[in-house]
Amino acid sequence: MVYVDLNPIRAAMAQTPEESDFTSVQDRIRRPGRLAVPLVPLAPAEGEESPGATLPIERESYLELVEWTGRAVVHGKHGSIELNPVRARMVNQATQFLWSSARRNALGQADSVVTPHATYLALSDDASNRRSSYLAMLEESIRPDELTTIREHTRQGKALGSRRFQEQVEELTGRSATYRQPGRPRRASRGQNLH
Repeated sequence: MVYVDLNPIRAAMAQTPEESDFTSVQDRIRRPGRLAVPLVPLAPAEGEESPGATLPIERESYLELVEWTGRAVVHGKHGSIELNPVRARMVNQATQFLWSSARRNALGQADSVVTPHATYLALSDDASNRRSSYLAMLEESIRPDELTTIREHTRQGKALGSRRFQEQVEELTGRSATYRQPGRPRRASRGQNLH
């Protein structure tokens, strides 16, 4: 949920979550008690009445999580959003998807909606070299093992980042942010001291 809420910012379509049109985070900021779309409400703050079934995080903690997630940068891992239609087998190449910034950034096609972001512009002073570099990043973007790690963390709702980042998320939310292997913990074998 947080990752999707940050897509407009990562695509340089908005500067802040408040400006991110059509996202749940914008709705939660603007209308905390009166959501425009059917979203599962966040847990009530201490002393507030529960609206029934909620997500296990309070509004302020969720907004802090969005902010910290937005600050997390995985250096050298650009193009993951542009590759989602390829992973979903909607197209064979990111540049074939009509709603992707890859068409503008890799092919140089005019697009009034896409604003080049600083990371893209820093690739080269020359537009042709910049497009070539961007296309190369798309082709080597995320390895299968990295994608598996992202999906595992997402399924468990855990923070993906350094241990320090996970500790910051845990401190802000009061919940575990560390990924754990699925299944029960292994029992100690006979003769091993459990203390």
